[in-house]
Amino acid sequence: MVRRHPRPTHVNTSDTRNEKNCGRSLRVWQPIQPIQWVNVDFASPMLDELDNAAKELNISRQAVIKALIRQATLIRQALDQHYLATARQSAAKRE
Repeated sequence: MVRRHPRPTHVNTSDTRNEKNCGRSLRVWQPIQPIQWVNVDFASPMLDELDNAAKELNISRQAVIKALIRQATLIRQALDQHYLATARQSAAKRE
């Protein structure tokens, strides 16, 4: 089941009583990305590690998994940027 809820991209902070908030943009609504459910099989030792991390951080196992995936994604993006920059430098030296 796909849920589509509008979400604000800008907060309405136009309050005439507070000068620093005057002139800011109004709310603009956009639909959020649909959620896709994924079943993943983990070995028992890996589940134990995830559960221990979740218990230490006082968050759910799902939150631990999402954080680890996000971290891996950021690392991958950084590596991609590094490799592109290195390739550009090498190409510039050859010219």
